[in-house]
Amino acid sequence: MQVPQPNEGDSGKPIKLLDRVRNRMRVLHLSKRTEETYVSWISRYVYFHRERRGEWVHPENLIGEDVTHFLTYLAVDRRVAASTQNQAFSSLLFLYTKVLGRELKVWLAQSAMHLSALIYAHVSTLGPSRVRSRLDSLLTDAD
Repeated sequence: MQVPQPNEGDSGKPIKLLDRVRNRMRVLHLSKRTEETYVSWISRYVYFHRERRGEWVHPENLIGEDVTHFLTYLAVDRRVAASTQNQAFSSLLFLYTKVLGRELKVWLAQSAMHLSALIYAHVSTLGPSRVRSRLDSLLTDAD
């Protein structure tokens, strides 16, 4: 795993999270469009947890389960396509592994992909409340 970039700039002031994401993406020579997309998804993720908890929470203080809640929200409440869920997941995976230097649990990666396929297949036929109860039972079994 590569060492994450420092939290402070040359002036000693903290570097904002999204600036750290942008800087890391530029170091890795990722495209400008990828940068814009990832920054957008990470912003939505942070905002989602602000709304959910009633206060700002830095992603360093969130856990794998919080990523799963966000992806579930996208699929069940927002009814986004599986490819969109994968894009959001890839953005968060980049944030945690390349910027924050943390590893998401392996089960999280597997469960996110499984949830994506499950949700995409069942939302239209079961309805959001029945899908949510099935997801809750799957998450309980994963622990």
